[in-house]
Amino acid sequence: GGRGPGGPRAGGRGSAPFALGTWLDLAFLRVLGGIPWGSYLQRGLACPTPRRAQVLSFGSGLLCMGIALPPVLIGMIGLVTDWEALGVARPEAAMILPSVIKHLSPSWVGLIGIAVVAAASLASLEASILSAASMFVWNIVRPLSGNSSSYTGILRVASVITTTAKIT
Repeated sequence: GGRGPGGPRAGGRGSAPFALGTWLDLAFLRVLGGIPWGSYLQRGLACPTPRRAQVLSFGSGLLCMGIALPPVLIGMIGLVTDWEALGVARPEAAMILPSVIKHLSPSWVGLIGIAVVAAASLASLEASILSAASMFVWNIVRPLSGNSSSYTGILRVASVITTTAKIT
């Protein structure tokens, strides 16, 4: 008894103090959901019928389990591999994926993996820049210009800001 999400309550030997703020933050996250839940709920509520929402929910659940299989299989491969026979020390759990890719896969698999991670990172950066530029234009430029700016003019300003942010 007496345990919170941060570990045992204050007072025990070697225990971390109970942090109410952290506990409330985690409680709200679990009750209300994080960012992925917002997207899921939007899609579910946008379905034209309850039946389609059910199909979406069960289908996405099955798809998520299917997408989780490759990492599980890679972890299992790393667990049963005789690393000493490869002349390599057994990797720690956090290094299984890089070790499997480096020592048990052709080099082109690693290159594709690096390219995919780079593309995903750049896409995320691009989306963040576009979002920030859009918010800046909508909340600052548009009110300052009044009704004198056309929609096309506002888009041009957003394009200039986005391009400037990408260059710098």
